[in-house]
Amino acid sequence: MSKGAQGAAKGGLGGAALGALIGAAAGNAGKGAAIGAASGLILGGAMGHARDVREREEVSHQARIAEERAYQREVIGIRQREALESRHRAENLAIQEGFSTTPAEVREVRRRADEAERRLKELQAQVAEAMKRDKILDEAVAREKEAEKRIRELEAQLKALKKD
Repeated sequence: MSKGAQGAAKGGLGGAALGALIGAAAGNAGKGAAIGAASGLILGGAMGHARDVREREEVSHQARIAEERAYQREVIGIRQREALESRHRAENLAIQEGFSTTPAEVREVRRRADEAERRLKELQAQVAEAMKRDKILDEAVAREKEAEKRIRELEAQLKALKKD
């Protein structure tokens, strides 16, 4: 039985009882019961129907959430399978390249790598030496300026002393 039907039944019974009491006080219990039953039936039915609608909406909402979660799980599964397949393809490609590479090619690549590393060390040493020379130069220029400043001060002091 739907909530609307239950509400109508309960409203009708409650309305009839209340209408009978009010009608009895006014001198006509039967008419009061009929009016109360009709009113209760309508109000109870409307309230029950509203409850039915809310429940259907909630069930529909929960179903949409469940569908969305199922879809997300499916998408995650697909992406995981694709990632696994991609790793397998890369692995297989690496194996194929390993089979098609000759020992001479491996030696040549190692020789080039060793040469590149040697050249890198050489250039790094040149850069370090240039930076060292620049630092020495900066220090010498600073010492020269300080000495020239001190020379001017002493010359001015001696000149002042000779005048006296």
